[in-house]
Amino acid sequence: MDKITVVTVCYNSEKTIRNTIVSVLRQTYNNIEYVFIDGDSTDSTNNIIEEYRHDFEAKGIDYIHISERDNGIYDAMNKGIIYSSGDWINFLNSDDQYVDENVLQTIVDNMDDKNDCIYGDTINVLKGESFYRKSFEIDVLTYRNPYVHQALFCRKDIIRNYKFNTIYTYAADFDQAVRLYNDKKSFKHVSVPVCKFSLEGRSQKNNNVAVREFETIRRKNGIAKKDWFKRYLLYIAVVIVKGNGTLYKLYVALKKG
Repeated sequence: MDKITVVTVCYNSEKTIRNTIVSVLRQTYNNIEYVFIDGDSTDSTNNIIEEYRHDFEAKGIDYIHISERDNGIYDAMNKGIIYSSGDWINFLNSDDQYVDENVLQTIVDNMDDKNDCIYGDTINVLKGESFYRKSFEIDVLTYRNPYVHQALFCRKDIIRNYKFNTIYTYAADFDQAVRLYNDKKSFKHVSVPVCKFSLEGRSQKNNNVAVREFETIRRKNGIAKKDWFKRYLLYIAVVIVKGNGTLYKLYVALKKG
């Protein structure tokens, strides 16, 4: 039975991290390890993390808590990879949570020896509104991001050779996906929601910078020329919709419907 390492990186996350922890604690699949990489928080984040140590240990779940300064979120995620001992690794941010208690069991039921990575769908959350965000097949990364990294489970022995490139501020997870894809690692998409994903995150708030990083990554990895027209049409559509409150409300309503 494969062991899953869940990694949560955090910094001053006292307002949200409790929901993240509880969503992991209530999983019906117990062959897991939970690793926290905290960036030396100055609020009560670390106290909250320690509150749950005995609950996880009572279920036989390894509970690892590291708090020290880091060089940003992707540096912290790389530390999480180093500390992980599971067969598979999943990153669950400190403002996100699994959609229900059966997520990990469902993912494990869909694992097989043919795949290096497996990913599901998400529930996007913005200002209290939720809607289903279906992931795409991996080859769409020539013009869009196929999944959010919180929905991805990757074999530890694979991901240790594909750590996050910390030169990127917002798109190192996309860079990782492209490098895995270019090296012909196998991906499997499972059409089930994995996590509730907050659209209040930093990459969502700095969309223009993230887009520039996406384009840099595509050029460096030799896929920038493919589907460029489709990509720029999508960029324009996103800018128009996000910049118009009425259109964005309609978009959310259609997604929810």
